[in-house]
This record gives sequence, structure tokens and C-alpha cells, in this order.
Amino acid sequence: MNNLVLIGRLTSDIEVKKTTDGKDYATFTLAVKRDFKDKSGKYESDFVPCSIFGHQATYLHTYAGKGSMIAVRGSLNISNYEAAGGEKRTSARCQVSNVMVVAPKQQVEEESTSATLGDSAYVREVDEDDLPF
Repeated sequence: MNNLVLIGRLTSDIEVKKTTDGKDYATFTLAVKRDFKDKSGKYESDFVPCSIFGHQATYLHTYAGKGSMIAVRGSLNISNYEAAGGEKRTSARCQVSNVMVVAPKQQVEEESTSATLGDSAYVREVDEDDLPF
């Protein structure tokens, strides 16, 4: 079974291109935070190259942009090739079959301009009778 699920942030805006037969496609890089910290106590990220085809490429271009958090499901494709100097190389890419925008362009832009967590955009009054405890 070759099944890959990733959640991360786009490193740049999506640019939709056309294949020779007119099908939409896009390539992008997804920054995925690792679950563990390095020696200095910081989380590292992996930058995963991805490809997406068809209407989902257009959807991603419309609703997501640089910094948007997305979830992708697909398969891992490994390619072997020979570089110009004759050196053998291997590359890995996520071939996306399904995508979901977790935090769209507009939400990312709004969050970056919001002052703090205590900002009124994040805080709302709650009646004590509505609390379950």
C-alpha cells in the first residue's frame, strides 16, 4: 500500500499550468513540521515537493496561497534519473489525489494582521449556564 497523508503550509502561491493535452496541473512545496524537536529544542520542517492534476489544481489555486495550511492525500513517487554529469540521482514527490484547505488564503492574511490571542476577534462572551461543567 502506497498511501501518504500530509498536513502543512504552502511555501508559495499556486500556479496552474496546462499539460500538452490541456489538462490543468500544479506543482508546489509543502512545509510539514516534524513531531519532535531537535537538539536546540526547535521543531524542524520537511519540505515535500507535490504535484496535483485536474480540477483540484484549480481549486487549490483559488482557495489557497502562500502560508495556507492544507491537507493532502496521495502516493509517494520515487524517480531515478541521471544528471547532466552522468551522476545517478533519486527524487521523491507526493502525487496528490485529494486535497483539503484547512486554513484558506483569507484566514491566513487575517491571522497575520491580528494583534494577539487576547484580541477581541478570538474572545467571545459565554454565559455560565452554557458551560457543561
